[in-house]
Amino acid sequence: VEPPPHPVVLSLLRQGDDVVIAVFDPGGGVPQVRESGPFAESGRGLHVVSCLSDAWGWSAPGPYGKAVWARFSPAGPGAEVAAASGPVRSSGERAGAHEDPLDRLLVLVEILTGSTPARLSQAEAA
Repeated sequence: VEPPPHPVVLSLLRQGDDVVIAVFDPGGGVPQVRESGPFAESGRGLHVVSCLSDAWGWSAPGPYGKAVWARFSPAGPGAEVAAASGPVRSSGERAGAHEDPLDRLLVLVEILTGSTPARLSQAEAA
């Protein structure tokens, strides 16, 4: 794998109890969640971000590239409110999330494998 011609910068910022991660890259394309084959070596990053973060989005591509960001909130009193509002897309609104971090990981397994993990299947049947 060849390194990119321009640097990719990872930034971490604490905002109150939240942590915001931003990745700046020189690419001009709009970030898109894509379908990847089971043996693909790339194309899963935004699936991971979507499943594990409380919110995510991106800046409009400009002459110096773009930034993709994700916000992570700690489990605590405010976590229920953030989880109830769902994952943020570029529009800034969450689409639906699970409060339990393990459930978030199981959703990621479902996305990557195309099968429903047993824990989610049992919970949804109840």
